[in-house]
Parts: sequence; C-alpha cells; structure tokens
Amino acid sequence: MLSAEIVKSTAERPLHLLSRAVLIGMYVSSVSKWYSDYWEFDNPSYGQRANASRVRWTIELSDGSLLTDPQHHDLLDWLRRVVWSLIAAPGDGVHPLAPATMGTVSVGLSRLVPWLVDHAIRWPHELTAEALDQYLRDLPERLARFGGGAGEGEEDENTVTLGAASSAIGIVYYIWRQRDALQEFGVLPMPSEPWPEHGGTHTLAKQVSNSVEGWIQPLPDEVAVPVLNTAMWMLGMPAKDILELVSVCNAAYEREAGTHHSGPGITREQRVVRQRRAACAFQFSTAERGVAPWHEGLRLRKRVDGQSGAVLRVKQLVRHLQAACCLVLHGFTGMRVSELCALRAGEDPKTGLPIDVEMRLSPTGHNEEFILRGEMSKGQRSPRAVSWLLGSRRVGDTELPIGVQALRILDQLLAPYRAMLGTNRLLVSIGSKGGLPKSASSVSAMTGEKVNALLRAFIPEWVDLSTLPDESRHATMANDLVPWRNSKGTIITTHQLRKTYAAYVLSVHPDLLPAVKRQFHHMNMMITEGSYWGSDAPQIEPIHSVSRQLTARMLYEITQGKIKASGRMGKQIEVNIEELRKLVSGLDMHASWVQISHWVEDNGLHVNHGNHGACIPIAASRMECWNRAGLRPIGRLEPNYETREASLCAGCSCFLMHESHIPFWRDRYVESEVSLRQAMRHGLDGPHLREVRRRMEQAKKLLADGRDNMNKLEDEIVARMTQRV
Repeated sequence: MLSAEIVKSTAERPLHLLSRAVLIGMYVSSVSKWYSDYWEFDNPSYGQRANASRVRWTIELSDGSLLTDPQHHDLLDWLRRVVWSLIAAPGDGVHPLAPATMGTVSVGLSRLVPWLVDHAIRWPHELTAEALDQYLRDLPERLARFGGGAGEGEEDENTVTLGAASSAIGIVYYIWRQRDALQEFGVLPMPSEPWPEHGGTHTLAKQVSNSVEGWIQPLPDEVAVPVLNTAMWMLGMPAKDILELVSVCNAAYEREAGTHHSGPGITREQRVVRQRRAACAFQFSTAERGVAPWHEGLRLRKRVDGQSGAVLRVKQLVRHLQAACCLVLHGFTGMRVSELCALRAGEDPKTGLPIDVEMRLSPTGHNEEFILRGEMSKGQRSPRAVSWLLGSRRVGDTELPIGVQALRILDQLLAPYRAMLGTNRLLVSIGSKGGLPKSASSVSAMTGEKVNALLRAFIPEWVDLSTLPDESRHATMANDLVPWRNSKGTIITTHQLRKTYAAYVLSVHPDLLPAVKRQFHHMNMMITEGSYWGSDAPQIEPIHSVSRQLTARMLYEITQGKIKASGRMGKQIEVNIEELRKLVSGLDMHASWVQISHWVEDNGLHVNHGNHGACIPIAASRMECWNRAGLRPIGRLEPNYETREASLCAGCSCFLMHESHIPFWRDRYVESEVSLRQAMRHGLDGPHLREVRRRMEQAKKLLADGRDNMNKLEDEIVARMTQRV
C-alpha cells in the first residue's frame, strides 16, 4: 500500500502507538518497513527528487556508531514515532506533513541526533529549556563543521546555511508539536515549549545562519598552499595550451580544413571525427626545466561510452582550467561564490583590462592597484555594487596580477559557450555528458554548487594530498587533516576559500611558497580592517570572523602550552591565563577550542593580528600608535594604521608576540645585522646607522624572549655576508 493508504487503514490503531514487537514487518510505504534503514514515503507530486520524501535513520554519530546500532534503540524508537505521527496524527491542529517535506525532516534529524548523543540526551523530557539554549548556542559551530547544506540538490550558497538552520531548529518544534502522541504511547514529552521568546523557526534560523560563517574555518595551511599554488601553475603554460587546444578543436568541428566555411554535406559524425583528430594531433608544451610535456598526448586516450576519449579529455581540461581560475579568484579576493557567478564578461576597449576591472595608483604612488567591481546580493533586497582588491604591482612592472589573468582566461575560454547560451555572465557551466558543447542544450548558468563541483574534480587530479600528516600545525581538532587526505580534497567548499583569504590578509604565513606569499603580502600592505575599504566593504566580515578564530586559537595554544606569549601584553596574558586553563580542564582538543571561542565572543575580546605581532588594545592612552599621532580612537579601540609599524608596536603595552611572528623578527634581525657588519667592513659608522642598530637590538631582544636559536641566526648572517661579497 501507499503511505497515505497505510495512514488511513491504521487510523484506529496508529503505528506510532503500537509496541515494538507488533511493528516488526509493518510497512510505512510501498517500499519501506518500520525498521528499514530508510523510510521512502510514496510521493504523489511529480518532478520531485527522490530524497525529498526520504528519511534516513542510519545517521552517523561522532563516536563512529550509527543511530540504528543497538545502544541507540530507545532514542531511535521515539524518533520514529514522532516522524510517523507527523503524518498520521499531527499535533496542535496543523495539517499532516506532506511526503515531499520528509527530506527536510531527515536533514533536521541528521543535525539534532548527533548533538543529542554527544550530550547524553536519550528522551524528550531531557530537552529542557537549558538544554535547548545550549543546542542553539552550539548549532552554528556544528553546521560549519559538519556542513551547512540544507540537503541534496541545494545549490545557492546564500540559502544553504539558512535552510540547514531551519531544518535543525524545525525538528525541535516538530518534537514539541507531537508531545501528546508521545505521551499517549508512554514517553514523557518535552517539559516546555522551545524558545518561546524567539518568534519561531524562521527568526531563529536567520540568527543562527548569520553566525555560521563565523565558525567556518579557513583551509589548513597544509592544504591551502598546494591547492593555491597548483591553481596558479595551471594559469601559466597549461592555460595557454588549453586555450589553443579548445580553439583548434572548435575550428576543426566548424570548418573544412583550409577553408573558412562549413563544408556542404559534412555530417555531424564527420565533424566529430575531425575534431577528435585535431585533438589527438595537438602537442602540449614541455614543462619548465623538464624534458616531457606537462600533459600526455591525447592520442593515448581511450574511448569512453562510445565517445572519443580525446575530446572528452579536452572538456575535462576546460573544466579544470575553470576550477583553477575560480580558486585564484576566491582565494585572492575573498568574494562569495554568488558574487563570482555574477561577474560580467568582456574587455574594456580603452584599458584592455576585463570590463569590470579598474587600475589606479595607490595613495603612496608606488603601486598600481587593480580593483574589481561587482555585485553583492547576500543580505540585500537587490544587488549592491561592491569592489574587491584584485591585485597590485609596483609602478613600472608589466606583469598582470594573477587575479586579472584569471578573469582574462575565463573570458577567452568560455566565450563560445556564453554565445551559445546568450549570456554576458563570465561563468557558464559546461554539461557533464559528451564532448565539447555544440549547442545551448549542453551549457547552463553557473551556480554555487556547480562551482564546488568544479573544485572537487580539479583537486584530486592535480593536487597530491596523500602525504598529509594526521594533524595540521595549528589543529583545533584531533586528526583534522585525515578527512582531507582520505577525501583527496573533495570536502573543500567556497566558504573556506573566503576565510582562507581573510586569514592570510591578517597574517601572511611564513610557510607559504613564494608565489602565494608575494600575492598575500601585497594584500597585507594595502588592506586594513576599516581604513582602506571602509567599514561596510565585503572583505571586512570574513576578516573580523577570522580574527576571532585566530584569537581563540592563540589563547587555546597558550593554555595548552603549545606556544609562549611574549611582549608586554603577552607577559600579562601568560600570568592571567589560569582562568582559561580551568575552563577547558578535562576537555578534548576541539571542545577546548570551542569553549575558548565562546569565551572570546562573550567577553568581546578584540585582537588585531599581523605578521609581526598581535595588538590587544586595552586603553587608548596605552596605545603607542595613537600617542604618536596625538589623537584618540573613536568608537572601538583599533590600531592607528597610519602610524602603526613593527618597531613602535614592539614597545607598546598592547603588543603580544608568539611563535608565528618569529619569522618576521628573525628576518629583521638578520637584515639589520648584515647591514651593520657591511657598514663596519667599509669603515662606515655614525648616527645614520642608529636606527638600523636600534632595530637589530629590538629584534634580538624579542627573539631572546621567545627563546629563539641565535646560533642558527649567526650562521644565516655569515651566509648572507658571503653572498654579498
């Protein structure tokens, strides 16, 4: 029988009121039984995806068990009764849930149940007001950690976290709604209405979803470095080859050899053969410093499903180059995927730059800044014009920043397919079946989910993550790199790239390879949290949220003894850290980090991070950067970016330094010492070297406080002196 017929036929003895033994073998739909791992409800609506009416009971829990395992049978039993009663005996006078909404119920269960088990909650009556407040508090972090998707098929990044939050909160209201049905069976219900002062699911979901992004973590350095460097490599020689290869293949399909017009009587099959031959004849460029091409010849490709393996590979390379460009634009601008999808195609005839890119001189006149104009739609009633710093270069340089190169490549690469679709949007999606598109039926508008799909195909093929260690250098969770290694990078999301950008703007990491390091140093030179872009710029939100994450991580590592804080503020922190140590005593790594993150948020601790140190402003009168300017900050205490510089910070009461800042001071010490010794070698001395000597002594003291190995630095000084002879 169909689900609706089962509800009708069991109206006098509803399934949710029957004993466990009687329910053995009972059907809930034409294909699912009460004790099935999945309930597949019969859905009379056409055009619905299968999972829209499916409830999955094999929910994975944090201890590695499943909800269907024997130790969870009590919890599973009353949850099944809640779900069935939602269609058989809905409470509070509402209509029964439609089969098409069961997918949303399933998503809500997948969010709530692991939290219940983690907090040893087995029965509805244990969902007290205090417990529900804790659930609401924990939800943003859990959605960020375990995925914010609202279910399969969700494509719009701007609605993902809202949908996920709605499902996770709505399931609690469903449990409350079915309190009478549970009590009739003999299960004590929830003691009180959930969150009576908050105005329902939608209001709460908006609050939670707005907080989710603050919990999304940047990519670990161990993942970000190879991914971004590989993406930039792809925009070099490989991009030139792929663009030429696509042009050759399209020309072979459209024209007779040696002519400019389609040949009469040439069939589609003959054109495809001609295209395949052109692809197989293409010769890829030899890799730099290598003897072999960066890609094997396509004549070696096998046919797949009756299609030419060569032409299918051409399409894959097009998609991989698309992915590399998207990685560069996400990683070096911090834009959301919706904002990336909104970019326009075309070239400005006056400047030769992409149509929405403007070049201007920096305030100092030393750099040329490339500004990308676009639209932001998240949180807006209608799209709002915004700008991103796309890159910069020294005046006189001719190389275009990598972000500008990415835009130009996408413009050329996708031009034929935009024409098929009749759109001026920069990005379009190429169909996954067949070879290169021949008509609009194989091209569609780009979406957030499709961009994520591009990234998840690119990384496993081109980035080797198999040698990753189990834990990252700054892990906040045990074995945090294992999922990256096991998934080969397919767990990446565009949200993480936005945070990765913000993390490197705040503090350029010393482990970055030179190409990435150069790009992020340019960002670091020119962006401040409020003075360059303005307080409402799209870059500011991720920078603020990552700043809070870095603050929590710093305090967590101090409490665990992983790093030692120095500097005047650092010494105060070390003395007063005992309160936090007690707060996390007995907790595991991730629970400790979460607890400290909440503490940072609750206490409004605001730390400004930089590559030379961190600033914890406690009073305007004690901030040397403001004292030098003879001014006082208005509103929230922030550094004065016009006067702030490393030497001034190092002597400030608000200055804190730890191991991630040591590379900056090592380099300053070595460079200053080399300059002094060279001056002495040439008989030069005097007041003009006073500042160099002061910098050297300051850096030496800070490194000594941090217990740095000064003998190794002496070796580096000698090596640099030898190089400069």
